[in-house]
Amino acid sequence: ILGATFCPTDGYADSYSIVSGFASAAKRLGVKVHEETEVTGIELTNDKVKGVLTTRDKFEAPIVVNAAGPYAGIVGGMVGLDIPIHPSRRHIFITEPLFSRPNRLESLNRPNLPMVVDFHNGFWLRREGLCLLFGMRNPDEPDGFSTSVDWRFFTDTLAQVACHRLPGLSDIGIMRAQAGLHSDTPDYMAILGETPTIHGLYLACGFSGHGFMHSPAVGRLMADLVLGRETPLLNTWSLGLDRFRYQVEPRES
Repeated sequence: ILGATFCPTDGYADSYSIVSGFASAAKRLGVKVHEETEVTGIELTNDKVKGVLTTRDKFEAPIVVNAAGPYAGIVGGMVGLDIPIHPSRRHIFITEPLFSRPNRLESLNRPNLPMVVDFHNGFWLRREGLCLLFGMRNPDEPDGFSTSVDWRFFTDTLAQVACHRLPGLSDIGIMRAQAGLHSDTPDYMAILGETPTIHGLYLACGFSGHGFMHSPAVGRLMADLVLGRETPLLNTWSLGLDRFRYQVEPRES
């Protein structure tokens, strides 16, 4: 290792608990959350949003926010929009408890262990309770919607990278694994704002792995845009869908 950077104010959070908290707060304010409900179409009248069709029911609404993550491109295609979202699989592997028996990772037994990222290959790790949580993208895998765990990638590539960066991992077993999807854009910046051709259809997608971190600010921003209020956060024009058409350099702060 030739060098590294460290930011003592960085951190990480439990995404499941926080998203559940967002949903609970929304319900207290009167929002209805329909889980396991697939969007099958968006109804338009003269290029204006009229409502949403789902596997459960039809919902009339003059405003729709497409925040469908890796599936945002599919939702956009329902009304003829080309939204350049590229879904890519990411893995998370969770070790057995590290400190239940002696091993070479005793030095990690401290509550303030930072998240570590190797930018050379994208490998990352952090502590999760008494376990370690780590992962890495397969750079040779094409875009796709598979969320199954690729154990061949783990044994052939990821395990070797992990044990090279942290040799003591070779003594530790894997307790469980899971895979999910990133929603990447060509410039790895989010797409925000109303679509240029369909009134009432807004986009909040393509965060390229940063959506959880940006979610509080994006929620406020989208509320301001939908309600027609001036937003002090940022000018979303350079983050709009049209930037790919006019090759605008996005500015994100």
